[in-house]
Amino acid sequence: MKIKLSDSEIDEAIQLAAKRHDAKNISFRNKNPFSYSKDTALEKSLIDRTHKSHFLGILGEMAYAKYTNKEIDKTIYAVRDKGADVEDVEIKTATWMGADVELKVKKEDFETKFPKKYVLARIDENNFREVELIGEITRAKFDKVKVEKRYGMSKYGRLLPLNYIVGVKDLKPL
Repeated sequence: MKIKLSDSEIDEAIQLAAKRHDAKNISFRNKNPFSYSKDTALEKSLIDRTHKSHFLGILGEMAYAKYTNKEIDKTIYAVRDKGADVEDVEIKTATWMGADVELKVKKEDFETKFPKKYVLARIDENNFREVELIGEITRAKFDKVKVEKRYGMSKYGRLLPLNYIVGVKDLKPL
């Protein structure tokens, strides 16, 4: 299922991404895997590329909200949100365009946040106005089928967080 976002929705996402980014403590504000530059249409649309991870997440949230005719959580948190982006649903947004795309949840988040379900959205960075909603999974099913995965080292030489992941085959299509 593909959802097209309007220019006004994209503008709103850019502004909200900046607010979410700037609310974080400077000590961990720019330490994410998207802090490196890619020459994509998505990055060219951003005023500040360090807002990218928030922007991608918000696009996924907006697409799901549009699909369900609901609202995203626009609350600005200084540390982390409560684990739900649209009512009791956590939307995870990927940019990997391969068939083996995964829905991943940081182990720490899974153990401290309790949404009723997860949704996997995907964005092609050169066509970011169109968001693909791949599928959904209840938290209970996610817990039964999840596997642990770590994606290597950060550019700062630290291990990246441990994640729980499920593949597309475990998701109910939207």
